[in-house]
Amino acid sequence: MKDDFKKGNDYLPKSPFVGIEELEKEFLEKLKKDKDVYQQIQSMGLTGKQVKANLGLLIDYQEDYNICKKCPGINACPKSNPCYAMTIAKQGEF
Repeated sequence: MKDDFKKGNDYLPKSPFVGIEELEKEFLEKLKKDKDVYQQIQSMGLTGKQVKANLGLLIDYQEDYNICKKCPGINACPKSNPCYAMTIAKQGEF
């Protein structure tokens, strides 16, 4: 009976796993290369620690911003909520 089941490792991808530090570095570089989004982040006065703590949100914002920047029109909008644009704001200290 135990031969019917694969070992857990058999289900894992064979490519090397990217660590969280490498992934964080990759996303930070992605933000820095996007001049418009990076300028908006800088204008908010976020610290490096705040950027890292909100990296997922900032990457989501970057993707949304760039879709809207090159708006294909409501009928071709790839977003799940066409005609809505994401904004970011700093509220209080986090």
